[in-house]
Amino acid sequence: SPIDLVTGVIDGITGGTDGSPIDLVTGAIDGITGGTDGSPIDLVTNALSDVINPEDSLGTVTNLLGSITGDLNGGVLGGLTELTDTISGTLSGDSLNYVTDAIDGISDNFGFEFDSADLVLSVAEPTQTIISGGNTTIDILQDSVSTLFSDTTFDSINDLIGITLNTDSDLANNTVDNLLTAITGTTSTITTVADTTTSDSSLTETVTPQTSLTNLTDNLFHNLSLF
Repeated sequence: SPIDLVTGVIDGITGGTDGSPIDLVTGAIDGITGGTDGSPIDLVTNALSDVINPEDSLGTVTNLLGSITGDLNGGVLGGLTELTDTISGTLSGDSLNYVTDAIDGISDNFGFEFDSADLVLSVAEPTQTIISGGNTTIDILQDSVSTLFSDTTFDSINDLIGITLNTDSDLANNTVDNLLTAITGTTSTITTVADTTTSDSSLTETVTPQTSLTNLTDNLFHNLSLF
C-alpha cells in the first residue's frame, strides 16, 4: 500500500542492518572527527600542538634570534662591533696609525727624515709672514687715509656744498624754493621771447628782459611765449 511504501522509504533512510544513507553520513562524520587510525582533524590538532609547544617551536625561534643578535660570547653583533672599533679606532691609535705610517714610508723612500711638526711649521710660518705683511700694509693705508682726511684738502669742498639758511622763516617754511635758493645763491634773471608778428610779413622776435627772479623754481619753470 502507499503507507508501506512510505514507511519503507523512511526505514531505508533511518537505517537498518544492511546500511542506509544515515549510516553513510555518520560514517563520514566519524572519519572527519577522528579515530584511532588518524583523521584530518587529528592532523590539524597535531600541527597546532607543534606550533604552540614552547619546548619546540619557541625554542627554534629563540635560537634563531640568538644567532642574529649575538651575545657576550660573540655572534653577528659581536662581529659588527669589532668592525666598528677597527674603523673608528681608540685612544691607543689604530686607524690613524695607518695614515702616519704611510706618510713615514713615503718620506723614507725619498731618503729624508720627515717630521709632521716641521711640515706644519713650514706652512704656518709663511702664512704668518703674509698676514703680518698684510697688517703692515693696512696700517700704512689707514695712516695715509687718516692724514688725507685730517688735512684741509676738503675744506673748500665743504664750504662749496654747505647750506646756510639765513632766517628762521626759511627753516619754518622748508620749501623747495627756499632750499634751492640757499644752495644756488642769488638767481639770475631770465629773458622771454615775445611774438610781435600780426601780419603775413616776416616773423620778428623781440627779446624783452624780465624782472629779477627771487627763487629757483620760477627760473626753471617760467612760461616762455615763443610763438
